[in-house]
Amino acid sequence: MKKYMVLLFVGVSISCLAGLVSNNGPSHYFSPKWLHAANDVHQHGGQTLYTCPMHPQIVQEQPGQCPICGMDLVPQKSPGQKGEGPGDQGTIRVDPVTVQNMGVRVDHVKWGIVYRHIRTFGRLETPEDALAVVNLRFSGWVEKLWADKLGKYVAKGDKLFAIYSPEVFSAQKEYILALKRYGEENSITQSAESRLKLWDVPAWQIKRIREEMKPKRLITISSPASGFIETMDIAKGSRITSGKNLYTIIDLSNVWLKGEVYDFDAPWVKNGAQVEIDFSIPGFDVYQGEIAYIYPTLSPQTRTLTVRVELENPDLKLKPGMIAGLLINAQSDDERLIIPSESIIHTGKRKVVFVTKTPGKYEPREVETGLVGDNYVTEIVAGLEEGETVVTSGQFLLDSESQLQEAVKKFMENQLQSTQGADAHEHTDEEISKALYTCPMHPQIVQEQPGQCPICGMDLVKKKQ
Repeated sequence: MKKYMVLLFVGVSISCLAGLVSNNGPSHYFSPKWLHAANDVHQHGGQTLYTCPMHPQIVQEQPGQCPICGMDLVPQKSPGQKGEGPGDQGTIRVDPVTVQNMGVRVDHVKWGIVYRHIRTFGRLETPEDALAVVNLRFSGWVEKLWADKLGKYVAKGDKLFAIYSPEVFSAQKEYILALKRYGEENSITQSAESRLKLWDVPAWQIKRIREEMKPKRLITISSPASGFIETMDIAKGSRITSGKNLYTIIDLSNVWLKGEVYDFDAPWVKNGAQVEIDFSIPGFDVYQGEIAYIYPTLSPQTRTLTVRVELENPDLKLKPGMIAGLLINAQSDDERLIIPSESIIHTGKRKVVFVTKTPGKYEPREVETGLVGDNYVTEIVAGLEEGETVVTSGQFLLDSESQLQEAVKKFMENQLQSTQGADAHEHTDEEISKALYTCPMHPQIVQEQPGQCPICGMDLVKKKQ
C-alpha cells in the first residue's frame, strides 16, 4: 500500500511539471512575452495573433484561453481586415455568445407623440368675476334691514335694506318741482332726474316718484347679483357714509380650481389640456375639466406655475377652500424623434447611447434630449436619425467595456512608445525581469515603468527577480 501511494505521488508530480512546461500552460499566460506580442501586433507580417474578445489587452501568438475570464482566444483582426476602417474607431466588438449572455436588447429610433401625465394639487377658490360689492354714493341711516345674516342666499333684485338720506330726499323734491313747472322733457327736469340716477336710486323708484309726484322718505337698495352674502358691515339703525362697502356677494354657480405645476413640468402645460380632478371625499365623483388659463409668472417662494380650471357647480357641492388632486393629461404638439429612456446613459453633462448597425458591433454616440414622457420615452433633439438601432438593455456593460478598451489602448500606446528604438531581437526572460513592474492581481500585466494596472487600477509593483 505504501509503495502504491509513492507511485501515485510521483505520477501527479510529473503531470503538473508537464503542464508547466507546455506552450499552452499557465506559465505561458503569466510570462511577460505576451506584452511584446501585443506591442508587435501589427508588425508580425502574415503571422496570426490571438486575443480575448472581452479583454483585448491579452494578445499572444498561440491559441489558448484568457487568463482573466477563461474564454477561448480568437484570431485578432488587423487594420487591413474587413470592418476595421477608419469609421470604426471607438466601436466596441462583442462576441454573439457574450451578447446573449449580457442580455443585450435593442430598439429603433422612430417618430411619435410624447405623452406626459402631471400629478399635482389645487384649491377651490371663488371666481374673481363672481364677486359683487354693495356700497352707497350718499350718506344716510338704515331703518329697515332684510339681508341680515352672513351666508344668506339672495337673488338679483332682492331687497337688502332701506335707508333715509336727507340729500336724496331733497333731490326728490327738486325733481318733482321741475316736473310741475317745466314738464318731463325740459332740460332742467332731466338734470334733476340724472342726479338721482347718479346716486344709484333704483329706476323703479324714480318712476314711482314721477307718477305719484311725491318724494319717498326711504330709498330701498336691492341686490345687484345672485349669490351668498360673504361679508357684511351694516346694522339696523346705523349711519352709513358714502363709499363704504356694506356687502360682498359671491356667486358659486361656477368655481375656480387653481393648481400648482412645478417649473420642470411647465413646458408641458397648454391651454385646453384635459384634467382629471379627485377630491378624495366619499360621495364625490371624479370631475373632468380642462385648463382655461395659465398664469404668466412663477411663484418665487415655491417655484411653481399656477393654472386654472373652471368648474360648473349647479348643486353647490363644491366649496371654496376644498383641496383636490389633479392629473393633467399633456402631450407634445407634434410628433418628435423618440427612443426608450432606458437606452440613455447619463454621465453628468453628457448623454450617451450605443448604436448598433451589425450584430456584435456597438458605437457610443453623444445625444441631445428634449421632452421626457411617460412610458419611458425621451425626445431626441440631435445625435440620432430615424431608423437607427439603439441598445436598451446591457448598455452599462458596453460602457464599461468601452472605458476598459480606451484604457488598454492608452496602455498599449505607452508600451509601443517605450519600446521604440529598442533592439529588434527578442528579449530573454533574464533581460525582461531586470526592471519590470507587474500587477499583484494580474501578473500578466508587465511593463518597464511603474504605473497602474489597466484592468483593476492597482499600483504596479516591481517584479521579483
